Amino acid sequence: MNNVRVARAVYALLLVFGYFNWMRIYSKLPQRIAVHFGDDGTPNGWAPKDGLLWTILIVVVILSVTTMGIPRLVTAVSGDRMNLPHRAYWLAPERRKQTMGFIEAQGIWFGCAVLLLLYTAFQLAMNANLSPDKHFDSHTMWTALSVFFFVVVVWMIHFVRHFYRMPEM
Repeated sequence: MNNVRVARAVYALLLVFGYFNWMRIYSKLPQRIAVHFGDDGTPNGWAPKDGLLWTILIVVVILSVTTMGIPRLVTAVSGDRMNLPHRAYWLAPERRKQTMGFIEAQGIWFGCAVLLLLYTAFQLAMNANLSPDKHFDSHTMWTALSVFFFVVVVWMIHFVRHFYRMPEM
């Protein structure tokens, strides 16, 4: 199976999971919910739950459009406009399709990581709203951010190393 198809399938599964998770939680939320929290996890910003629903929907749609659109745009540009190590090798006609597939798949995998981070933040906010004290778990959010940044660094190293390595000819 093609890596782009796998990345798209994982992204689609994350979208479906997020939708069903949101539908499971939405009816349990109060009409007015905490949407912003201080450093100590105490709520300091409130909004109607319908407003949060639209915000989440808009953010996920924008992320999805950019996750699927930007890699396609990048792969559509001519090779002379791409800044790749060993560009002539990677964009040679016999390797161009594979190279563009790799770039597109990596863009979608990055989108999966961002989507997981967003889901974590939304889930922690919903958990806070469903708890009696409305306290946001800042520690878990900082852990999620740390994991996200680690994943991004590993992803960047993998992406760059892929193009610096050239098979022996």
